[in-house]
Amino acid sequence: MDVKKVCKSVIILGMVALLTACGKAKKDDIAEELKGNAGLEASAGNAENTENAGNHTGSDEVPDTISYVVEGNGNTAKIDAKVYADGYGSVPVFSVKRNEDKDEWVAAQAKKIFDDGQYDNIKPYEIQSREELQAELEFYRECEANGYLDAAWHKDIVQYMLDHFNESDYVKYPDDKLVYTKEEKETGADNEVLTYTINEASLRGYVDERIWSMSYSDGTYEDLWNNDVVSYEYMPWLEAHCIEEKEYAYNLSNISETYIQNKCSREDAEKQAEQFLKKHGFENMELLHIAQVERQPEQGDIYADGYLMIYGMEQDKAHLLFAHCAGKTIMDFETHNWAMQPYVEVQVNSNGVYSIVITGNYEKPEMTTGDAEMLTFEQVNEIAKEEFTKMLNGNTSYTVDVIEFGYVYITYDGLSYAIVPAWRYYNGDRNENKREAVLTICALDGSVISRNSINKYGIGGGLVVY
Repeated sequence: MDVKKVCKSVIILGMVALLTACGKAKKDDIAEELKGNAGLEASAGNAENTENAGNHTGSDEVPDTISYVVEGNGNTAKIDAKVYADGYGSVPVFSVKRNEDKDEWVAAQAKKIFDDGQYDNIKPYEIQSREELQAELEFYRECEANGYLDAAWHKDIVQYMLDHFNESDYVKYPDDKLVYTKEEKETGADNEVLTYTINEASLRGYVDERIWSMSYSDGTYEDLWNNDVVSYEYMPWLEAHCIEEKEYAYNLSNISETYIQNKCSREDAEKQAEQFLKKHGFENMELLHIAQVERQPEQGDIYADGYLMIYGMEQDKAHLLFAHCAGKTIMDFETHNWAMQPYVEVQVNSNGVYSIVITGNYEKPEMTTGDAEMLTFEQVNEIAKEEFTKMLNGNTSYTVDVIEFGYVYITYDGLSYAIVPAWRYYNGDRNENKREAVLTICALDGSVISRNSINKYGIGGGLVVY
């Protein structure tokens, strides 16, 4: 996908929206601008079918189901899918920025999640004083005595830091600083010096009267790409969990008959997750995906207890599209920039909510236009057929069970972002953990936003969902 063109289109749409407010532009102008500035790109540097951009031909009607087969190179793409078109029509397009004040953003999340907004700032062990390390050691000794997960591991690390503590190396940092930055370097295979910059925070407090730990991380790292040193980004990631858990969340399974009985009912899990989100200030959240969680004690058999639920904030008329459990980013392989999809992931078991993950630290979106012209579903599906034909050049076949309309976050430069409507083709239905996005097409201009085969087979162009 040529993200530069799409982002340019979003900017143009914003300008047109402003003119419309002054009575100087009409809806047709949007289509004309899109037609001239946004191509239907199926692969990097190859603008195809640009005559369709912003130009409605065919019917605006969306079928409930659709079936067809695409063949090529001995492989097939079998599309036998339910079509979910909630919100389809003229929808807004948004621009959004990331919150670059990391301390402010982490503090805001901590205030929402911890009881009464109270928490302790746990500095990285490398910069803790001897007294702070000793206090950490006592804390994890108590946790180990109570049988909490990973307590012994943390205790051993703190003990090591105490044993090797050097007073002359200690540097006092401000007590109110939450996010700390550290830089590491390593030498590559050809003696290249690769730099890693990591920003991290660790907090601890009570959530519903149970002890929770919160960690935040982002940063940059360098790696080799075609013999060049390229800088990549660790996307912002905030995770909080109950320290008092005593068994591992071993795996995520499909919701099926694998387990006849789950210790926590799905209905109760959904109810507890929704109550937790509302109580902690997460408004207008929509459940996008749910999967069964398998648990494993240190001694004993695996069994089912609880569910993982992924939520997205409602965006005006349409919802945020789910990608898959393992991946929450879209990457542009040309620019190496990422767009984190802002999900809130909640895990619940028979003891209640015990984990929450927040991805993406975006500010409040700004509407660039409230009435974006889109391609018809018929046009998008013709583009999809062309894309599947190209994707079958790899050593794989595809099955599509669901096609869904909604929003995705994209970026061109890693600094500015757009929230655009798209059609996403899924393998697996809405109730399967292994459901993943096979192909995502921008509803504005038909550009390919993501295809899941690029990192397996090197099929060029566009963005890839991880």
